[in-house]
Amino acid sequence: MSTFDTIPLGLIALAVLFAFTRYGWRAVHWLGCGIGLIGLALASLGRDRGEGR
Repeated sequence: MSTFDTIPLGLIALAVLFAFTRYGWRAVHWLGCGIGLIGLALASLGRDRGEGR
C-alpha cells in the first residue's frame, strides 16, 4: 500500500476508536454503515467514469 492509502485508513481507524470509546458499539455500527455507503457511491461513480459514458 502506498502512503496515500494508509492515511485514510489510519483516519478511519482513529474515528472508529474515538466513536467506540465515546459512544459505544452503536456509534461504530453507524459510522461503518456510513463509510460503506460512501465507498460504494465512490466506486460506482468511478466505474461510470471509467466506461467513458
